[in-house]
Amino acid sequence: MSALAAAVLVLMVGGVWGIIRLSEAGGEYEAAPDCEVARTSTLESLVSDHETEIEQPIDGLAEDWREGYECRWVTPEDATETPSAARVVMVHNSNHSGGDAEEEAAGALRAAADGNSAETVEDLGDTALAWSETESGFDWGCVGVQLSNLFVMSCYTAAADFQASESIPADESVAGAEKLARDITQRIEDGEF
Repeated sequence: MSALAAAVLVLMVGGVWGIIRLSEAGGEYEAAPDCEVARTSTLESLVSDHETEIEQPIDGLAEDWREGYECRWVTPEDATETPSAARVVMVHNSNHSGGDAEEEAAGALRAAADGNSAETVEDLGDTALAWSETESGFDWGCVGVQLSNLFVMSCYTAAADFQASESIPADESVAGAEKLARDITQRIEDGEF
């Protein structure tokens, strides 16, 4: 067999393998992390002496190719710190007949940020956006991150005083959410889940 024929054969086999590999690719991650991945020193600094309010798989995802966890931590009522809370959502997407897992994660990020004047966050995951939203009169800062086929969102709020009469400024809550998102993302990328 000539060198040219061997090279063509190698390229053909490699090309077929590449097409098969790409068509099977569902993204880098095989499952959604659970809430443990968010238990970091940043969570402790944002929500001191926190108690877990929600830690469960997400129910009601209509698609069987999605699964995830939702988590929420709050300052206990008897705490000596001003009230604060953090929530985290992590959704794993698999390839399916209607779409690509990584595109589904990117779509979840866009949907979460939709209507909130989101801004790009540099050097975080594949794509990341930050925004603030108001819930029950409080400003929440949120950061959503696409990591291959995972969508991760962290949100944070805190009261400006012990009476919880108003929340901290939106830019402070967004900064807290970003710090938490960076910690979570790093732990996921390091395989710590």
